[in-house]
Amino acid sequence: YKWCGGLCRWGTTLKLQAIKENNKKYQNEFICEYVGIALDEQERLERERVKRCNDRIKLYPLAEWGMTEKDCLTYCYSKGWNWIENGIDLYSILDRVSCFCCKNKNLKELKNMFLFLPEYWERLKDLQTKIELPFKENKTIFDLEKRFKSEIQPTLF
Repeated sequence: YKWCGGLCRWGTTLKLQAIKENNKKYQNEFICEYVGIALDEQERLERERVKRCNDRIKLYPLAEWGMTEKDCLTYCYSKGWNWIENGIDLYSILDRVSCFCCKNKNLKELKNMFLFLPEYWERLKDLQTKIELPFKENKTIFDLEKRFKSEIQPTLF
């Protein structure tokens, strides 16, 4: 495989395949899918709403209730749901909690992974040894590591 992200989304493909398989089990019944896209994800909402589904209806309750991504995260926190990895609140260092190897991550997220999630950074380096393509902005994970190290006080390394 190549890096996931952009048009290559392993997780999305697997999720959609699972939904499709489940829908096959109930092909003689009316199906209503609830899709968790927030109000401030307008581009995703528009893309989703263009798709036609003759055998089912899709509803977008978060958008209909006027809930933004921030509102949804605040609600989750209020219910005690957290995304903690090795004592770190992932939403304090990442814009989105998603696949660690998604090349859609921005440079801030990647640098924070390098700094605070070293086991995931090591996994990215391992993947880079198996994938010839660069990861971000024509840079490999090793190039990014060199950059991040140069941006941090040299005494730390």
